Amino acid sequence: AVLEQARRFLEIRWLSAPASLANLVLLGWLLGVQYARAPVILLVVGNILNIVLDVWLVMGLHMNVQGAALATVIAEYATLLIGLLMVRKILKLRGISGEMLKTAWRGNFRRLLALNRDIMLRSLLLQLCFGAITVLGARLGSDII
Repeated sequence: AVLEQARRFLEIRWLSAPASLANLVLLGWLLGVQYARAPVILLVVGNILNIVLDVWLVMGLHMNVQGAALATVIAEYATLLIGLLMVRKILKLRGISGEMLKTAWRGNFRRLLALNRDIMLRSLLLQLCFGAITVLGARLGSDII
């Protein structure tokens, strides 16, 4: 029963993997441009939203494990949206336009991917570890979870 619940959780939770990775990128970028308050705001808002949605979906709508997973997916994408709005605001404050970004990225995209390959792999493996811990814990029984 526990393994089945873990499987259901991961099937839904996996949908938020792109948002989770993008949020890690945004947090790193915000710290890199010396805007240290924004990552704290993003993490707090995302976690509060996740908690509120957990209570509503799990206890209010009785969605159980599926509700917990869905709450996390929604919170991850909402956090991503808020983070992207913050980035847009910071770029605007610094006088950086969309056209300037396009010009800066032309021709350097392959070099950029090569530069960030290691951190992308690290982030992907970190997400896989969280999933593996959930599955392995479920196999050990309900006392572990």
